[in-house]
Amino acid sequence: MNKSVKTQSIKKNYIYNSLLIGLRMLFPLITYPYVLRVLGPENVGKVNLAISFAMYFSIFAGLGVPQYGTRECARARDDREELNRVFSELFWINFMAMTVTLTVYLTCFFLVEKMQQEALLYLIVGGIVFMNPFSVEWLYAGLEDYRYISLRSIVFKVISVAALFLFVLEPEHYLIYAGITVFATVGSHLVNMIHSRAYVHLRIRGLAFKRHMKPVLALFFAAFVASIYTRFDLVLLGFLSGDKNVAFYNVDKKLALLATSIVISLSTVLVPRLSYYFKKGLHEEFRRLAEKSINFIYFLGFPIVTGVVILAPEILHVFGGADFVEGARSLRFIAPVIILESMNSFLSLQILLPTGREGRITVASSAAAAVNLGLNFLFIPLYHHNGITAVLVVTHLTLFLLQYMMARGLIRFSLFKRESLHYLVGSFFVFYVCSGVKALGYGPYRTFVLSVSFSFLIYGLYMVLVRDPYINISFGMLKKGWNKVTGTGRQWEELE
Repeated sequence: MNKSVKTQSIKKNYIYNSLLIGLRMLFPLITYPYVLRVLGPENVGKVNLAISFAMYFSIFAGLGVPQYGTRECARARDDREELNRVFSELFWINFMAMTVTLTVYLTCFFLVEKMQQEALLYLIVGGIVFMNPFSVEWLYAGLEDYRYISLRSIVFKVISVAALFLFVLEPEHYLIYAGITVFATVGSHLVNMIHSRAYVHLRIRGLAFKRHMKPVLALFFAAFVASIYTRFDLVLLGFLSGDKNVAFYNVDKKLALLATSIVISLSTVLVPRLSYYFKKGLHEEFRRLAEKSINFIYFLGFPIVTGVVILAPEILHVFGGADFVEGARSLRFIAPVIILESMNSFLSLQILLPTGREGRITVASSAAAAVNLGLNFLFIPLYHHNGITAVLVVTHLTLFLLQYMMARGLIRFSLFKRESLHYLVGSFFVFYVCSGVKALGYGPYRTFVLSVSFSFLIYGLYMVLVRDPYINISFGMLKKGWNKVTGTGRQWEELE
């Protein structure tokens, strides 16, 4: 008799995933300001360009397996034998794709002058491509083992932060910084592969690769065309502009991605459960769970975007230093992407992917990529980092409109409900609070701290007054944590 893999409740997974997202926010907030000040815009731009170049090749090495693997492991989790087979087939597909991709990457050393100028840097970051198959993060996501993902991330981030402060001390240490960044990634890949034996055993016999190729290639193509506006745009900026503009854009984009990761924190842990519901024919549970994500995006997204637009110079001063305040305009341009990318993640990962509509994701991504590529060739030479951020907003808006039209035919859901107005009203309070604090002229650090603190307080109080459900969930999480410490609490019910 096949044994199924035990899964955690959605609330537990949300807590672990929130911890992981909190760490992903906390560590860059600690390390990146230090790196920007020590290395400076030019050297940071070099490393950012090299890593983006390697990550672009890593998409080819992944061949759509990371996206597809999560869904397939979620579907096979009730059958240990099938799970072993799926894992082995996808691992070897990934490994063969990496072998071909790594060959092409190494060949580029003889063709791309910029790589020859920084040969050691590009060899170091090439480890990201080589280690791609060993990540198997999709296995743990599919089995909803967010506890392991969170604990592993803590260990490697602590080691990386310690190494950063110990060894990156001068502008010339940018190669060491690149090595530490790669270690944080490839080290966790090795641990993932070793730990995977707790769930699966890698096979080389009795495997059938053909059944996976069509959906894997469809998702790969979607990831490839999406990479044009998620990875290749930065590479294009580096070749058409300069390392300094790459640094400005990368800081703005990194801040936007940090905010986006908070907003989509709930969406991430729902993907395996939605795939499971759809396979079992639980369509009402599917619809109800998916709809919660939209308001959660608004709950966090609206006030964050408002704060970023008002406090852009102060955020960059605190995060990167005075040299990076020049990127304030582009940070304001990129702020709407926080909402748009979160909604695009909802539509693709929670509606189109679990229902097996990978092809529609590909079509929408292709159209958005075409818009992005065409506009970037026009605007980057003229407006540099400001132009590329404005193009990014247009790209995500295009993707959202296309995916929304595709998703509506699969499941009926309301894009903006009556209670969603509370998040807009609360964001107006954030606007007035931040504007009022800035008018006092306290300087960037005090303005940032006071604005964030008072905005959090006022927005939270307003949500309490209107009895917003996500405030109740947040208080419930705090109460649960306290009860577990004191031993007086009972287990929560499932989120669904």
